[in-house]
Amino acid sequence: MEASNRLVRILCLHGHEQNAQLFRQKTGSLRKALKNTAELIYIDAPHQSSTPTLRTWWLRPCGPQLYEGWEESRKRIQESLQEHAPIDILLGFSQGAAAAALYLVQQQHTEALSPPATEAAVQSLISIAGFIPRDERYRKVFYYNTQRDLELHSCHIYGDMDDIITPEQSRELSQAMAAMDSTSDVVVCSHGGGHMVPTLRKGDTSSYDGDDEGMRRVVVLSQTVKDFVRRRLH
Repeated sequence: MEASNRLVRILCLHGHEQNAQLFRQKTGSLRKALKNTAELIYIDAPHQSSTPTLRTWWLRPCGPQLYEGWEESRKRIQESLQEHAPIDILLGFSQGAAAAALYLVQQQHTEALSPPATEAAVQSLISIAGFIPRDERYRKVFYYNTQRDLELHSCHIYGDMDDIITPEQSRELSQAMAAMDSTSDVVVCSHGGGHMVPTLRKGDTSSYDGDDEGMRRVVVLSQTVKDFVRRRLH
């Protein structure tokens, strides 16, 4: 098939204390909204969290600002991109969004210092309740001066009532990514809920109050995400 006719392929990274199966369940309305547009592929983080079935992208044995295990997670993402190629977008929720963003930014910095890869690298992110990692070793890569634009496109979604990853944290990530490339396709939108994957279905009021304004925001959010995904093949 021609690239413009095939489905967009999205690799999905779950949040902390989740796994691929749980994240697939939580993104049911997203899959329905993107039906006939995208294929969503889910992977598990390499590190065990509180139970053998729950996973995490990094561990924090020495406190919230010192991460361990990122290299193993970076390798898992890289291997999954190769296994499921072609992948057009990385999508993540919460810690998974931070991991996806970190992977893409590190990848772009590496490419800036080396010859172009034979295969096109992933350049697009959908971040749901995302944030810049708190570990300074990884936080600083979002602010490197590379002397050239980084070709990254991103869609950032956050909840107005999120008290786990605050709107300010999500906006900080979107602003940092927008600053990397003056021509980037960077989209920011919010929903009325908390720390969650918002519904993209008009009849589901779980992420808004059920009033006309809440309905309008669901419609806008759904169309924004679909338009961003469709642009990845053009």
